[in-house]
Amino acid sequence: MNNHAHPPAADAFVVMKDSKMMLVTVGNAIAAMDYEITLPDGSKVLLDGTIVKDGKAVRMTEGQRMTLEGTLIEVGSP
Repeated sequence: MNNHAHPPAADAFVVMKDSKMMLVTVGNAIAAMDYEITLPDGSKVLLDGTIVKDGKAVRMTEGQRMTLEGTLIEVGSP
């Protein structure tokens, strides 16, 4: 399993869609995540949607997004 310490693009984000983690990149290209992502603050986004930050694990829910800077965006937010 690969672990990319530097995500693909600053304006990309991850989203839980249909119970799968997807990576959305520049131009809204969407692809299934096939590797864990380590964010600049040391947080990790795992393939099952678990976010590990400061030793705590939280599971993303359907529709939640997270920027690659580590900001979690709730379902229904712009």
